Amino acid sequence: MMKISAWRVWGISVLCVLMCGGCGSQNVWMAEEDSDIPVRAPAARNAIRLVLTSGPALNVFHHLSGSCAVLVLQLGDRQLQQILRDEPQRLRVLFRDDSGENDKGLLKKDLVNMMPSRQRILLLDRVKGARFLLIAAGYYPGPSQENIIAVDIPAVIRKEGWWWSPVYRGELQPVSLDIHLGARGMTWFPSEIPEQQ
Repeated sequence: MMKISAWRVWGISVLCVLMCGGCGSQNVWMAEEDSDIPVRAPAARNAIRLVLTSGPALNVFHHLSGSCAVLVLQLGDRQLQQILRDEPQRLRVLFRDDSGENDKGLLKKDLVNMMPSRQRILLLDRVKGARFLLIAAGYYPGPSQENIIAVDIPAVIRKEGWWWSPVYRGELQPVSLDIHLGARGMTWFPSEIPEQQ
């Protein structure tokens, strides 16, 4: 009789562990090979943070500093991102007017003017469907490949459900970049996203 009771307790314990262990969730950063996992790309408030810093020598022409326009594009198509990066002359139109916003895959355009020795923190809302960013600086005489930043908006894979039938889905994460605008070009690196309270 004692053996049966011990087996019941052991069996119920194992069953509880399996049931509780199967309903957890786990986050893993999404890699290129995970592209077949669907990624939700909803709009998000303040999901793109850009810290633009310019030095005293900005967009120097004939030993004089000037202003520099920075174009931030939110794209839903990787192919358009590559086309704009490979052909900077197409960006010139976007610096001048809004005619390019009708291009398939171009979801939002922001244009910021920077002056020498300034810092601006841009908090941009991510639009629905945006998966890629393209940031171009309009150095004289016009944008070039060296002054274009192409960034994929990072995503994490969320694994949910039971261990025998997990459900995978991707979710976009906030983007934060520090960009330094110099005399003839820009440098950039990812920055830590401040914790929201």
